[in-house]
Amino acid sequence: RARDVTGVQTCALPISWKGGFSARESADGKWLYYSKVDAGLGFWRMRLPPRGAQQHEELLVSGIPFGAAETWALGTRELFYYPATEGTAAGQFPAVRAVSLDDPRRVRDLPVDRPLGRGLSLSPDGRWLLRAQTDRSLSLVIIAE
Repeated sequence: RARDVTGVQTCALPISWKGGFSARESADGKWLYYSKVDAGLGFWRMRLPPRGAQQHEELLVSGIPFGAAETWALGTRELFYYPATEGTAAGQFPAVRAVSLDDPRRVRDLPVDRPLGRGLSLSPDGRWLLRAQTDRSLSLVIIAE
């Protein structure tokens, strides 16, 4: 049995180094994706199942705004996130970013016409990106193909 950071015995073992949060497992069960602060905020991944105490972590996207670390969704081929805190001109909003899992240098922007709230998810078949919209007048759940 291992001990957690407080010294309590546990069966759970940490598998990321220097933190990690907001984790998602890939649909095929081969990867774990998560946000992490390590020399800047970014999205990371590692192969599953974990092998031993020391895992190989791979940085996918670096330099993301803090709000994006929790507002993201995982598809079979792309990771989607909303860089909510990026500066934009009045009346313009940051696009949802779609990062290829095969080649993280391939990024496409999906325009939005309103700021997104704190929710972003993907339908199981990958056809629909679900986002929450919150503003002063009302709240909506919006779906886009």
